[in-house]
Amino acid sequence: MIRPPLFVALACTLLACATEDTSRWTGATVQDSAGVTIVENAGAYRVRDADWTVSATPLARLDGDPGDGGGFYRFLGAIRLSTGTLVVNQAGGTELLYLRADGSRVRTLEASGAGPREFRRLGLWGVVPAPGGGVAALDSELGKVLFLDSVGDFVREVSLERGRGQPRLHGVLPDGSFVVTYFGAAEVQDGVSRRLIEVTRHTADGAFDAVFETLQSNGSYSAEVDGRPVTLPVPFDAGPDITVGAGAIYVGDGRSGEIRVYTADGTLSRIIRRANPARALTEAHIDAYTEDFLSIQESPDDRAARRAVLASAPWPAELPAFSQLVVDEDGHLLLAEPACGPARFCWNVYDPEGSFLSTLDVPEGTGILQAGPDYVLGLAFPEVSVPVLMIHELQRR
Repeated sequence: MIRPPLFVALACTLLACATEDTSRWTGATVQDSAGVTIVENAGAYRVRDADWTVSATPLARLDGDPGDGGGFYRFLGAIRLSTGTLVVNQAGGTELLYLRADGSRVRTLEASGAGPREFRRLGLWGVVPAPGGGVAALDSELGKVLFLDSVGDFVREVSLERGRGQPRLHGVLPDGSFVVTYFGAAEVQDGVSRRLIEVTRHTADGAFDAVFETLQSNGSYSAEVDGRPVTLPVPFDAGPDITVGAGAIYVGDGRSGEIRVYTADGTLSRIIRRANPARALTEAHIDAYTEDFLSIQESPDDRAARRAVLASAPWPAELPAFSQLVVDEDGHLLLAEPACGPARFCWNVYDPEGSFLSTLDVPEGTGILQAGPDYVLGLAFPEVSVPVLMIHELQRR
C-alpha cells in the first residue's frame, strides 16, 4: 500500500458519485502469453449476486488507547493478527500499540534509539504480518526490519542492504524475503511532480536481490497563494498500489486498471485486467472532491488557500480504474472502484485466478485495510484527522 491513511477512506468516498450502471457482467477470458496468464474481465459488475457480504454494524470499534485518553495520534497504519490483537503504528512511527479487540491495551513499544532491538521511526504502513503470526516492522530511518511476536516480544532483526531513496515495506514472503519500494528523485512534467518508485525484493538476510518494476508515484502540483507555495495531490490520481498476499506480489496500476502478479522470485506470472467502461469526471465529482477535501482542513486560512489551488488543479478527464487494492491470505483481490450501482461504495472481489467474483458493499465512509477469513479491518475518519478502526464481520458463500 502506497497511500496516506486519510486517502484510504476519502478516495473511496470520492469515487462514489456516479449513477447506477445497467450493463451486464459478461465474464472473463483467460489466455496464455509467453508463460504469463492474462485474465480479461469484461462488463459492469454490480449486477452479479453478492457472494461476499460485510456486516453493516461493526463487531468492534476502536478509536484509540483508553489508557492515553483515547484517539490515535499521528496514525500511520494498523493490522490485525490471527490472535485478534490489533497492532497500530502511531505517533508518527515512534510507537507501536498492541490492542485487544475490546480496545484494551496489551502493550506499547516506543522508539528508543538505534541499537539492537530498538527502533527510531517506523514508516507509513511500515508494519505488516510476518510468517508465524507475528509482525515485521520497518524502521525507515535505520533501514532495518524488526520481527516481533503476537504480544510484542522481540524475535530478530534484519538490516536491509540500502537501495536508492526512502524504503517502504509491503510484505514478507513465505521464504522470509521482503518486498520493499524505494522512492527516488522527482520528475516534473506539465507542472505535475511524480517520484520514481522501484519495486524490489530483498532476501531473508536483507541482501538486495532485484528490481522488478519501476513506476511513477501519485502526482502533486503547486501554486502560489498570497506569495507562498501550496502543494496538493493531483485529484483522482490513482497511482500504483503494491501489496503481498498468498505468497505473491501484486502491483496494481489504478490508472490503467491492470494488476500484475509476481511469484516470490520476481517472475511475472499473471496479468489481471478489468474492462469496465471509462467513467468521465463530471462537475459533480469535482464539487464533491473539493468539499470533502476542504472539510479535512482545520483552519479557515488553510481551506481558503487550498480552494484557490484546487481551482487551477489538473483535473483528469476520467475517473481512475480503482483507488485501492487489498489481497487476502488466499489470494482474493478486493478493489475499490468507481461507484457503478446504488451503493455509496463499490468494492469488487476477484477470485485468486483474477476473475470477478462478487460485489462487496462496505459501510459509508470506511476504507478497507485488511481482509481476513471472516472479517475486514476498516478505517474511517468521522472527524478531521481522527481515525477510527472498525472490525466488521465478513461472510463468504
